[in-house]
Amino acid sequence: MPANVNYPRGYINFIKSKNKILLSKAEIKEAIRIIEFGRFERSYKTHREHVRHVKQIVEEKQDAVTCPKCGNVMILRTAKKGPNAGTQFWGCSTFPKCRGTLKYSATES
Repeated sequence: MPANVNYPRGYINFIKSKNKILLSKAEIKEAIRIIEFGRFERSYKTHREHVRHVKQIVEEKQDAVTCPKCGNVMILRTAKKGPNAGTQFWGCSTFPKCRGTLKYSATES
């Protein structure tokens, strides 16, 4: 979704604004068949595993450093040029689209 779509109504309006046909009916049926073929069997066990996996992802994201500009995950990087060459800093994972940075202190590890 584009960054400017934040609310459920925004999603609906965004989807409805797209009216160019990209796939034929046969291609749509084939895509659905492939998705169905790769799907796990629906059961209580797979549901519990899915919930556990989602909780793990949420926990990892809460522990991650996030970009102050765009909210994406930050990556620990090392400056290669300039007066700060060799020092570490947090840089946005979407660089160069977003150039958000944060100072890194060795006590964060």
